[in-house]
Amino acid sequence: MLEVERLNKDFVVRHNFLARFGHPDHVIHAVNDVSFKIKKGEIFGIAGKSGSGKTTLGKIILRLLEPTSGSVLYKGQNVFEFNPDELKDYRRQVQVVFQDADSTPDPRQKLITALEEPLLVHRIANKSERRAIIEQALEQVNLPVSLVDRYPSALSGGQRRRAALARALVLKPEVIIADEPITGLDPVVSAQILSLLLKLNREFNLTLIIITHDLGAINYLSDRVAVMYGGKIVELVDGNLFESSSLHPYTRFLQGVSVGGFQDNGNTDIHQRSGVAGEGCIYAGVCPRAKPECFDVSPQLQELNPGHLVACQFTLEQ
Repeated sequence: MLEVERLNKDFVVRHNFLARFGHPDHVIHAVNDVSFKIKKGEIFGIAGKSGSGKTTLGKIILRLLEPTSGSVLYKGQNVFEFNPDELKDYRRQVQVVFQDADSTPDPRQKLITALEEPLLVHRIANKSERRAIIEQALEQVNLPVSLVDRYPSALSGGQRRRAALARALVLKPEVIIADEPITGLDPVVSAQILSLLLKLNREFNLTLIIITHDLGAINYLSDRVAVMYGGKIVELVDGNLFESSSLHPYTRFLQGVSVGGFQDNGNTDIHQRSGVAGEGCIYAGVCPRAKPECFDVSPQLQELNPGHLVACQFTLEQ
């Protein structure tokens, strides 16, 4: 249904005018040669710490960012070749719930106005029919219809997150990309949001792409998991095996598992960097299992077991 092929996105960090003399601009490979396929009705998790490239990847899929190279195919068509009408239809079918869903609503708009806006943009239904669609969407996310006349400030964090999801659902999309869907929520509300996403997936065969650093959410929801570091996918594994059978040292680090004598001490900053130009494994500089050859050869994803791909020359099985 959705296929990402050899996707790359570079950002150039330019020096100030005087510093440019004798100093080349710095290129960050935010997304670096990423490929995967997602089937209809699948829940695809993208995991990684801040700076791994997962949000940039989501924005490229939505065509909010143009890639440096590569393609995104939706039902076999390259989304970067869509004309304006095709792009508008694509954005109706592929919706997003942004990471800052709590601050996304216009504080001056009542909930009914925010939910009706996508329907007006896409010229869907008349006023009474739009009201029925909105009420149905609110029911799907377990929000009472009585909230439609409230402003965002009158809603709780969990209610605002559900309202953002309802805003995506009014267009009856086939795919929803949820970026950090439970960030900032307390454990009880987080569990309710995750259960809601799973319910929508099962009832409507809704394809979900879950972008998060929360491994609990990944474990609970995902049919498959892609782990990103430095703009690359370093491991792609079945969701049922993610917790028990992950092999890449970075994945194991995220899970807090001791690797080669190294134990996660909670200091994730030294273990995450943006992708930069250079040879060798992107993770070699901080990998506790790195060997000299890791600094010379950039490993590609290789299938070690059916459906389980790892980009490491020396997996934990060795």
